Amino acid sequence: MKVCPECNSARLYRRIFAAEYRCTKCGLIFITPKIVDVPRDYSISTGVLTAIERKQRLEKIAQVHKANPHYTRTDLKMVCFESYYMVSRYWKEVYNSQMTMNKTG
Repeated sequence: MKVCPECNSARLYRRIFAAEYRCTKCGLIFITPKIVDVPRDYSISTGVLTAIERKQRLEKIAQVHKANPHYTRTDLKMVCFESYYMVSRYWKEVYNSQMTMNKTG
């Protein structure tokens, strides 16, 4: 598998006319990518979050929101450097848990 020699990301863009590659993660432009052997069941970062990564990101958003309860979704997105999708997912979980507590309490 071809990976970036700088950050080992597999997210490469081949620039055909310039006969070079560009890493979409770190932005490095290079001619020869690093070749690595990986087992078939090994997953290299493809932009898809694992369950652990998703949980860590949601926890980070929760910490920032707990410290700053007046923040809107857009504020959380900008402060946490997260996608709108991830912040909305957190927001939905918080809203659903509050609704559940209001029904039971």
